Amino acid sequence: GNVGAVVYLTIFTFVTPTQFFFIIAAGAFVSWILCIMWLKEPESGFSEEYHVSSVDLQIEEEERHRLAGQTAR
Repeated sequence: GNVGAVVYLTIFTFVTPTQFFFIIAAGAFVSWILCIMWLKEPESGFSEEYHVSSVDLQIEEEERHRLAGQTAR
């Protein structure tokens, strides 16, 4: 966010544009390496079967009651 912008613009005042873009590229590369090492793929993220949670069941039940109330009128 804003802190990163201030840091990068401060660096930009002390280096040439070419060096600045190399610094940005190095930061992006370090970021990518950290994401590869620490981020995990969610289990069943691309599962064939959708796992219905208790919240999903509650929303579905409330929707059924709402629709039943509308048709009864």
